[in-house]
Amino acid sequence: MNFLVKLNDGTSSNGNTISGCFADHCDWRLPTIVELQTILLAPYPCGTDPCINQTIFGPTQSFIYWSSITVATSPSLAWFVGFDGGNVNYNDKPANL
Repeated sequence: MNFLVKLNDGTSSNGNTISGCFADHCDWRLPTIVELQTILLAPYPCGTDPCINQTIFGPTQSFIYWSSITVATSPSLAWFVGFDGGNVNYNDKPANL
């Protein structure tokens, strides 16, 4: 999860400056599958696209959002939530995680 390291380390891209991390927070992480499910408007199929409250969360893309949770029986798989309809599923972990 190189992107999380970069968000949290506080070092600028030139490696010289220490900043306030990303958006002044240094504790970024992937949410759990339960946390992602709690922000869905409705269970699958949701009927809206994206399936989250845009008033609270602002403009959000209708993509899948990965959780930090690995499938217990298969370490190469992780859980995700599809904000395009509210589906919860798992798939191969992306190579860049």
